[in-house]
Amino acid sequence: MKIVESRILCQPRVIWLIITEWMDTLAIFMNAKVYMLFDKNKLISICCIKNFGRVKELGIVITTKPFRRRGYMAKLLNNVLKKYSRLYLICLPHLEQYYEKFGFKKITRKKAPWPLKRAELYNFFARLFDRDEIIYMKRK
Repeated sequence: MKIVESRILCQPRVIWLIITEWMDTLAIFMNAKVYMLFDKNKLISICCIKNFGRVKELGIVITTKPFRRRGYMAKLLNNVLKKYSRLYLICLPHLEQYYEKFGFKKITRKKAPWPLKRAELYNFFARLFDRDEIIYMKRK
C-alpha cells in the first residue's frame, strides 16, 4: 500500500468519486490537496485538505465501497495528520466519536473560524426539516 499526495484537479478518479458519492464539491473548485491510499493500482481511500489561508480543513474523507470498514481510512488519516499541527472539520454528530480517536474535539459555532461557518446554511435547513445539524471540530 502506498499514499500519494496530489491536487484534486490532477486526479480524475478522485473527482469522479467525489461527484458520485455526493461529497463536498468545494474541494474540487478549490483544487484542494488530496491524499490517496492505493493498493497496487486500486484507489482505496482519499482525504482532502482545504486551505483557507491560516485555516486548514479536513474535507472529504471517503473509502471506496468494496474496502469500507477495514481500517484503511484510519491508516490514511494517521499518516496525513502528522503533517498538520492544527486542523478543523465539519461533520454530522454520529461521526464525532470517530474523529475524537484522531484528536479532534468538538467546538462551538462561535469558536469555529469563518470558512467553516458556511455549514450554517446546511444547519438552517436541517432545523427546518428536523435533521441533525453539522458540528464543528478542531485538532491542535
